Amino acid sequence: RYFGLHMAEGVAEYREPGKDPYRVFLNQQTITEMNKTFEGRPLYVEHVDEVNVENIQHEADGYVVRSFYNAVDGKHWVEFLAVSDLAHKKIKEGWKLSNAYLPKSFKNGGQWHGVDYQKEITAGEYEHLAIVPNPRYAESIILTPEEFKKYNEQKELELKKIANSNDKGESSMLKFFKKTKVENSLDIESTAVELPKSKREVTISQLVNE
Repeated sequence: RYFGLHMAEGVAEYREPGKDPYRVFLNQQTITEMNKTFEGRPLYVEHVDEVNVENIQHEADGYVVRSFYNAVDGKHWVEFLAVSDLAHKKIKEGWKLSNAYLPKSFKNGGQWHGVDYQKEITAGEYEHLAIVPNPRYAESIILTPEEFKKYNEQKELELKKIANSNDKGESSMLKFFKKTKVENSLDIESTAVELPKSKREVTISQLVNE
């Protein structure tokens, strides 16, 4: 059993043979809705062109247990089972996670953090998860349950440090929208700040991760 970071809000670039590269944008709400479609989907070592449902028990290297938003880092993770020797081997070698999904609806293009994109995906459905040497999201990692617990504990400490600093009245250039005392580090998920230069609103967990 493993936990892996596989998705985050933002722009991703796709390159298809013989075609110009193009970028798509997915926001937090869309990805959160897509999480519901990942449970039970197969895991493969490297991507497959098509999932063979009739032979999945012989071809799959594992299965997704669940996909979820992790409040302490603002990213989307999967809990998954690896059932083949090859999957365990590649995880030990440092391979990471990549997902495959089918877009269901779109909006027009735009700009995110100064990066142009051609389309915004507004709904989608996950097809499979893959262990790959070069994931689309460079920050992707795979952790054991014990490592994932330590990862979250470290992130919570970082969030508490920021919250405590703000409670003590230390100087800050950030505009905080939540004025009540933070009792639990997970409350940070609902605490928004305005970045001084871009005026972009982000949660503290997203800010710490960035």
